[in-house]
Parts: sequence; structure tokens; C-alpha cells
Amino acid sequence: MREDAANTQLKAGVLAAFGLVRAAGGADVLQASAGGALDLALVGTAALYAAQSMLTFAFAATALEAAFGAGVLQRMAGSEQLPLRK
Repeated sequence: MREDAANTQLKAGVLAAFGLVRAAGGADVLQASAGGALDLALVGTAALYAAQSMLTFAFAATALEAAFGAGVLQRMAGSEQLPLRK
């Protein structure tokens, strides 16, 4: 697990990964419900769903960062900072 709290590329990558996976799953369901046909209306709906997914995760990431900054939440310690069990 990485602890780069200031690494914006890592944060953006995680945001994109979660958003795109959710959007890909939704697009698969949309295509299956349309009988497997791929038309412009389906692509437009899937693109809107992808944008909604990315925006939802962006809001969640912003809320988490605000909570970390305000001290409401604390980041977990990494494995090298945890005491070892005997």
C-alpha cells in the first residue's frame, strides 16, 4: 500500500480506475439490455453514465480529502509503521 498523500497523479489514477470500471460495467449492462446492438443512442447513454461515475467518485474523493484536512478522519498507518505481532 502506498502512503503518498500528496501524490496527485496517484489520486487521479485511482479516481479514473474506479470510475472507468463502474462505467464499463454499466455499458455492458446497457448493451445487453439493448439486445447487443451498438448504436449512437447507446454510446451517448454510456458516455453520460461514465461521466456521472467519474463525477461521483470525484465528489467522494474531494469530501475525503476535506475530512482529512479538517482532522475529522485520519489516514491509516502503513505496514512499516505498525507494530509486529509476536
